[in-house]
Amino acid sequence: MAEELGAICSMDDVLTPFTHVVTWAATAEESQQAELDKTILVHPRWLHACYDACKRYPEKDFPVELKN
Repeated sequence: MAEELGAICSMDDVLTPFTHVVTWAATAEESQQAELDKTILVHPRWLHACYDACKRYPEKDFPVELKN
């Protein structure tokens, strides 16, 4: 879905700069690191909503759950 919307998808997180991470949940540490890296953590519902409507919804409306 993401590629159909124009994204370049990668499973590697070391060498490739990226703008978004689509995930169900993240630790507080992962969330802080994403903020430092200026990476947006977003729930998979965001991708589905964007895909279904063919438009970009605000990422803040699809927060990722914090896990312990």
